[in-house]
Amino acid sequence: MGAPMSAPFAPPTHPLSRRADTPAPPLRSISAGASITLRLSTEEHERLRAAAARAGLPLDEYARAQALAGAAARSPSPPADPPAPPAEPAPAGATAPRPLPADEAPDFSAIVGRSPTMLELFRLLGRIVPADSTVLVQADSGTGKELVARAIHANGPRRDKPFLAHNCSAFTDSLLESTLFGHVKGSFTGAVRDQRGLFEAADGGTFFLDEVGDMSPALQVKLLRLLQEGSFLPVGAERPRTCDVRIIAATHRDLREMVRRGQFREDLFYRLNVLRVEIPPLRARPEDLPLLCEHFLRALAARRGAPGGADLAAAVPRLHADTYDLFAAYGWPGNVRELENEVERLWVMARGEAVIGPEHVSARIRDAVASARADAAACARARAVPAGGLRAALDALECDILKEGLRRTRGNKSRLAKELGISRSNLLEKVARYGLDRPRT
Repeated sequence: MGAPMSAPFAPPTHPLSRRADTPAPPLRSISAGASITLRLSTEEHERLRAAAARAGLPLDEYARAQALAGAAARSPSPPADPPAPPAEPAPAGATAPRPLPADEAPDFSAIVGRSPTMLELFRLLGRIVPADSTVLVQADSGTGKELVARAIHANGPRRDKPFLAHNCSAFTDSLLESTLFGHVKGSFTGAVRDQRGLFEAADGGTFFLDEVGDMSPALQVKLLRLLQEGSFLPVGAERPRTCDVRIIAATHRDLREMVRRGQFREDLFYRLNVLRVEIPPLRARPEDLPLLCEHFLRALAARRGAPGGADLAAAVPRLHADTYDLFAAYGWPGNVRELENEVERLWVMARGEAVIGPEHVSARIRDAVASARADAAACARARAVPAGGLRAALDALECDILKEGLRRTRGNKSRLAKELGISRSNLLEKVARYGLDRPRT
């Protein structure tokens, strides 16, 4: 057994190094092989253990490799063309990201859109991806928050590392804590073994935390510590663990308003809101509808195949102009996700048709558009000065209300009378006066 090494064994930049004028703390010994014994302080021992865990090696094997590397670094160099010294392990909580080459433009082709609002979003993402800062994505449900998060990761310096995603509203508070931060054996009923959390699994990469506004105050504290110190405490553990992840958080809630109401920690909000991305809702970019519909139709054709072995390109149907008119007039509260589901429905309902007409569009969309158009027409007539004066304007408005109500209730006069708060006989009289009971030709 060789002489014990009581001094730090690595160059000054190594995580276990300390200043020469620092008082030596109590030492712990580690066998690093047949001829090397390391004597380290408790703090140095823990830092070495963390580095070994990150490298996926046993502690003694990792210590031997680092001791040999330190000895090689201190040995005299050959006079010419010395080989590069062994790479030193990164300190716990650090990564060695691979920057995007200067001549390589970010690829956002997975995000479909050419409208001015989307082009502005792409320009913003192009400035964000080279950084390693926390990102807060503010957007309505169904706009593609995770798609944007994946694009940031795929074009950023951590693209060779893991990307994990989790929705904070999917689990109960206790289960969410265990899922995100892990737990140790025996920490609760059913914890039969140690389980690392998703943050630790994403170490070195990117973690997408969706609906962060649904996180409880207790978990907000743990997330804040992870952002500030890069450490967390698994459920039931006594010692904190470290991880280095880029967090991309997303929410459809107004976090500033939640902070004002005391529902969200102000310090956590500012930690998350370093780089802010707002995704426009689908109703704000109707010019992207044809592009999105074509994209979804081509994806369906590729996934499900052409009927009868036909050419795949020829199997992609197109939407009739009237179908696009309905889509453009609809508000799309479910955004791109709702549009994707509607396009798939059209694919099924109009299977084999080269052109998909408006008759295949869902009744809820047709009804919503018809109602909106009727309201707009009524408002336009109300603003105009009718030839018959006020009485004629009121009659026209009443006729529009009855016409829309009959369409909505599919001619159920009893139901419409109840909705309008009038008797059925009164409704029948008005329907007859306006000629609304005549069959349509």
